[in-house]
Amino acid sequence: MDTQITFDLDAFKAKVDSISIQAIAQETIRWATVHVEDYLDNQQNMFRLYFPKDQLAELPEALKLHDLYQEIPEVQEDHPAFNDVVKAIEYVHLICKNVQAKMNSEKSLMDDLFKRLIFYYDMKILRKDGKDVAPIIYDLEGYVHVGLFDYEGMSQTVEVTKIAADDPTKREKIKEIVLPEGYGVELTLHFWPKTMTTSFGL
Repeated sequence: MDTQITFDLDAFKAKVDSISIQAIAQETIRWATVHVEDYLDNQQNMFRLYFPKDQLAELPEALKLHDLYQEIPEVQEDHPAFNDVVKAIEYVHLICKNVQAKMNSEKSLMDDLFKRLIFYYDMKILRKDGKDVAPIIYDLEGYVHVGLFDYEGMSQTVEVTKIAADDPTKREKIKEIVLPEGYGVELTLHFWPKTMTTSFGL
């Protein structure tokens, strides 16, 4: 047991209370809206965004929360500060949960995000006898839902995939990438057509 590790829960809680949940929610949505092209794949409707510390320059309030996570020491169960460390983890996890809820309640900003995303889904190509005939323009409506806002305390390896050329129901691995510790945000785009027309009146 490392008795040299100390942890001031009261001071930590004061920093927690200074964090603006609304500010984190709004700056995260705005980032997702501005940087749609960085993560978009219009062959799917669920996106997982990652924010390691070196990518948080545009999210200053989220950076404060990141730094709080960094302040929490790793201690064993028999350490005098163990219970306080557990409480600290609960505090910051609650912030993440509240940020997720707040993002979903930011209707105006989420509507802007939906409009940016749906732009890449509202046209399909009509095919007849194996040939492209005309683009189909959909008037789509829907919404974006934040299914997760969390903090990953360790690096993880994920696979980058694409739709298999010989079977559109399967995906094939392109590469593996290592994601450093940081935030993860899960967005799901829900949409459905209001109307459907073709550019040639077909």
